[in-house]
Amino acid sequence: MFLRLPGNTIGGDTMKARKGPLLALTSALMAATSASSASAWENPLENPYLDEPLEVCDQGSFFVGGVPKVTKYAAGPTAGDPQQITIGQAYLQFQIPKARRQWPDQSPPGYSRWS
Repeated sequence: MFLRLPGNTIGGDTMKARKGPLLALTSALMAATSASSASAWENPLENPYLDEPLEVCDQGSFFVGGVPKVTKYAAGPTAGDPQQITIGQAYLQFQIPKARRQWPDQSPPGYSRWS
């Protein structure tokens, strides 16, 4: 279903007349956005976040969520034997530094996170 407004014709002069200013506005916004993001970027080799190397105590990875699905196309674009795959999951990687920060306990009074 299409919504037709007065003066809005498909392929007519009204739509062609609106394309010019809209295209110019879109181009100007894209140029301004790319220029502002380029000036905000800092080279991490010239201005590192850490002053010394990070010593890692532990690291690992895991999956979160996901739904099993049986498909004939698990191995490639041609049909084969049905196999189970998992879709819709997130893969996470983590590193735990040797020097850990001690964050203050922000629990409300009378509530303990660890009990």
